[in-house]
Amino acid sequence: MAELTLSASSLVLSSIPANLRHKGRMPSPAVLSVDLSALARNFRTLEALMGAPVHPVVKADGYGLGADACARRLLAEGARTFFVARTAEGGALRAAPGGRPGNYG
Repeated sequence: MAELTLSASSLVLSSIPANLRHKGRMPSPAVLSVDLSALARNFRTLEALMGAPVHPVVKADGYGLGADACARRLLAEGARTFFVARTAEGGALRAAPGGRPGNYG
């Protein structure tokens, strides 16, 4: 299973109620795992249901999921057009390792 993992380690101990703290130590950081195989399956399912090309939105760094990793996987599945919110986001996708020229709206 292809997976992308992101961590959030910027928790502030004072924002955690005392009864939830683990012996005064910072709790383990939150981890978000994205199943890129499931993303690919969902993309293929949507295209089959729509009967037309699907154009993924990967703005705001793929909503925190890692726009470059998501876009690379979707490119491998046949996506050719991606939508972003800002010009810089499209440039970052083009410049990402393994990035290919494409349409970024």
